[in-house]
Amino acid sequence: MKLLLCFVLALALGVHSRPHQDRSHHASLGPERECIAEANVEMSKVMRHVHTVSDVNDEEVGRYLACVWKKRQMINDNRKVNGENIFRYLKDIYHKENLSDSNEAEMRDASKECAKLEDNSEKVLAVKVKNCIIEAVAKMPFLTQPKPRPSS
Repeated sequence: MKLLLCFVLALALGVHSRPHQDRSHHASLGPERECIAEANVEMSKVMRHVHTVSDVNDEEVGRYLACVWKKRQMINDNRKVNGENIFRYLKDIYHKENLSDSNEAEMRDASKECAKLEDNSEKVLAVKVKNCIIEAVAKMPFLTQPKPRPSS
C-alpha cells in the first residue's frame, strides 16, 4: 500500500515513487501539473482517489486522468490505450530499480493488458487505466517490496 501511495504521489506531486531513494531524477511531471489547472480540479480532491483502485465514474478524477494520459500519449483521441507508452511511463518511474529483463517483460505484459481496456467515455477509460496500473504494480513484488540497502 505504501508503494501504491508513493506511485500516485509521483504521479500527482512530483516525488519519486520510492521515498527512501534519491529523488534527483523522475519523469517529467509537467502533464500532471498542467492537468490540475486544465481539468479544473483541486489536488486534494484528486489525491483522495488516485492512489487506490477507485470508482470509474468519478467525474473529476476521470477528467484529470484523461488529460494526463492523453498528454502522455497513453490514451489517444479515439480512446485507444497505448500499452507501450504505459510501459515507458512505468519504466521511467521505476528506473532506479535495476530491473531484470524478466522484470521488464512482466511490466510490458501488464501494460499490454491495460491497453486492452475500452470504454465509450474517455473519463471512465482514464480511471480504468489508472486502476489497471495500480493493480498490476501491486502484483509485482520486485516493485512493491523494498530493496535491501547496501551497507556502508
